[in-house]
Amino acid sequence: TMLEAGVTLAEAIHTAGRATGRRGLAPALAQLEHAIAEGSSLGAAMAMHRSWFDEVECAMVEAGTTSGDLVGSLRAIAARLERRAAVGIRLAAILTYPALVACVGIGVVAFLGTRTLPQLASVLTESGVAVPRLTIFIMAIGSSLASWGWVMVLAIPLSLLLLMQGSRRSPAWREALDRAQPRLVRTIRVASVARTLGDLLGTGVPLVEALRVASPMAGSGLGRCLDGAAARVEQGEDLGSSFGDPRWFDAESIRVLELAQHSGDL
Repeated sequence: TMLEAGVTLAEAIHTAGRATGRRGLAPALAQLEHAIAEGSSLGAAMAMHRSWFDEVECAMVEAGTTSGDLVGSLRAIAARLERRAAVGIRLAAILTYPALVACVGIGVVAFLGTRTLPQLASVLTESGVAVPRLTIFIMAIGSSLASWGWVMVLAIPLSLLLLMQGSRRSPAWREALDRAQPRLVRTIRVASVARTLGDLLGTGVPLVEALRVASPMAGSGLGRCLDGAAARVEQGEDLGSSFGDPRWFDAESIRVLELAQHSGDL
């Protein structure tokens, strides 16, 4: 908005740094202003602050600077981040209710298994009636939750953390996780990559460069598919044959890419 009003880039960044309420962002913007004053491009300056700006945003800004449409690139980045935030808010709203229901359910099972059902079981035993297996099962679960619930609360996030660390360090782990993912998860990952590529291409980033920028953010299996597609497109192959892995791109996706190549509206 400030650039459209005629404010210089350095002054706009200086003003944004003074206006921001985030402590970590203000020093980063001050360093951006200093780098630009020394002759660095905005994209190169942003690349030095990856905790705030990812590789896609840096590439979009570089393309906008080269094409002379930096304002359009900045607005595209804003729309991308707002879209991501909106999805996060919707996801949190969707998951809040089942999470509450799950917590209440766990509490009810723990209460029944340690308070109510043991009394009922003792009455049945004294009357010579066999305790139902389901009652025994719920009492065992309730007793376990009451005794070891804190261990489970710590073990679940720790297990997820170890799994993520293992997948980062071991290609075999990443490959196994990719293969174990349900189709829905793979579809969401492809959709995210497609939207990222659309944002990059829309700001003027060349296709091969866009594929290589998106590759590290796509994960191991899909990232290798994008790297292979970039190499094949660079060699002059058609888009349909470049995205040839059926595990990530089905026949419909391939057909849409082929039509996009012919129409020029990728």
